[in-house]
Amino acid sequence: MSMLPQAIENTDERVDSLLAALVARLPQRLVSRGFKHYSEVPEYDLRKGVLWVVTHGEGDYATGRGMLTKEGTTNIFLIGHLRVEETDSTETLEKAELAFIEEVKTAIRQGHTAMDIGLPSWEKSRLQEHPYGWFVVPATLGPPRANTN
Repeated sequence: MSMLPQAIENTDERVDSLLAALVARLPQRLVSRGFKHYSEVPEYDLRKGVLWVVTHGEGDYATGRGMLTKEGTTNIFLIGHLRVEETDSTETLEKAELAFIEEVKTAIRQGHTAMDIGLPSWEKSRLQEHPYGWFVVPATLGPPRANTN
């Protein structure tokens, strides 16, 4: 029987811990808590790519005796913003969005010892705001789970 690491229960600590991991794993990108519309972000930063970590709720708490409101799942959005050159094609924009999303997926796959990270889906700009691109990744942060492999 394997021992699971001590779970991070505090929402703010979970998000800070994920943020630190993403900053370390995505050094070529700017990773930050909070959110700004891409029109408020300097062009230089958008060319690097900005990833915002935004909380939007929590739930799925344990209901057993003494566990009320523990072991819940924190729901977040990972929101990416980027920009290509005006003269670049929409195909170039799509490739840039997809490359950024792949980087985020790879960073998430590396896991976290004190929480389980779920990434069920993502959506992107559909190239509607060229030369600006964006994507939204809903994700969950929860207590570590036993390895079932």
